[in-house]
Amino acid sequence: MRHSRDIDDLRADVAANCRTLIALAEREGLHALVTETVRDGEYQKMLAKKGYAAAGAVTPSFHADHAGLAFDICKNEKDHAYDDPAFFARMGELGKKVGFSWRLAELSRPAAFSVGRGRNVHERDGARAALSAAHAAI
Repeated sequence: MRHSRDIDDLRADVAANCRTLIALAEREGLHALVTETVRDGEYQKMLAKKGYAAAGAVTPSFHADHAGLAFDICKNEKDHAYDDPAFFARMGELGKKVGFSWRLAELSRPAAFSVGRGRNVHERDGARAALSAAHAAI
């Protein structure tokens, strides 16, 4: 069973953007911890069985080894990993600024960032420009 939280397991551009997001958050005093990057099918099935993923979501997609397009985070504070809505709201805003899609199902689960789908060219170009600006600001 494979379950990784190593940022280097992400696709190279996603890993760079993940590090940029974490650095931007740190500048604002937000301490995020990457809790998951890639997983295999066996681990995904276990998540679905335990109710941490949708019952039918038994094959990893964005988190798959061959994809490396998504990562999960929590607040890096003992006993307060998932109980701060303001933290997750701000992380979502920062993530969108560097081109990520953002999903927070509920505060008892990890929050997920992924590379956006379905964006038009102008939105992608805007995300690239925002990412370039974010990289320059670090």
